[in-house]
Parts: sequence; structure tokens; C-alpha cells
Amino acid sequence: MSDFAPELRSPPRPSRWIWALDASVAAMAVTTGALIAFGRARDGAWAGFQRVGELVLGEGSGGLATAAAGLAVHCGQMIALGAAMALLLGGSRVASRVRAALLVVLAWELLARVGWVAALRADFAAGLAPAPRIGLAALLALTLALAPRRR
Repeated sequence: MSDFAPELRSPPRPSRWIWALDASVAAMAVTTGALIAFGRARDGAWAGFQRVGELVLGEGSGGLATAAAGLAVHCGQMIALGAAMALLLGGSRVASRVRAALLVVLAWELLARVGWVAALRADFAAGLAPAPRIGLAALLALTLALAPRRR
């Protein structure tokens, strides 16, 4: 090519770290917002996080400390889901992202059959009925599928 012609290359594909970070942040934002909205309608915006925090810190801790601990556990779980999403990604096509997101959320729901995992999930601690929990799982899958950046 001559010096005047620009190189026609496709942009580099983002690394798996970027995919994981994007998916994690999006999952944290969407699920935390949804759980706060559900909690506000029921028995307090931070109630689910506070119950998880009480399991982690024990009874008798301050309300803000337990809610912060529960939120930290929830964020850690979303980071794990984002990492699993990046691990399962086969490419940057939408079909690959949707398939990976569905596998991650399905594994997440199946893992909830383990007692201590379910106890540390804010959506279970918030006492959500099955329909809102299914909606939250669908929202999580959609978020994980659409979150990774395209460059």
C-alpha cells in the first residue's frame, strides 16, 4: 500500500478482561437497581442486602454496615458472573453473547439450589415471589448479553 492509503483493518477485539469488567459492572448496576426498587415496594429498599449482610456479619451489626456487607456480597457475585460470561464467550457476535449469558444465568439459578448460595443471594433474601425473580433472571441475562463493548 502507498503511504497515502489508510490501512483497512478491523479494530482489535476487546480482551476477555474488558468483556468481564463490562458484564460485571452492567450486572451490578441493573440487579442492584432492580433489587432496591423491589425492596422499596416491599419492606425497605435495602432489606435484601441487609439480610445477606446479617448472615455475613452476624445479628446485631449496625443497619448501614449490614446493608454494605450484603451489597458487597452481591457485587462479588456479579463480578463472578461477569467473569463466567467472559470465560464462556466464543466470539463477539450477538448469538455468542446471548448463548453465554443464558448459560451463566442458568448455572446461577441451578447453583441456587445449594443452600448457602441461596442464603447469600439478595434476590432470595428480599423475599421476591417467583415471577419477579424470573424477571430479574431474564433482565440479568439480557444485561450480560448486551453489556460487552464493541470496538
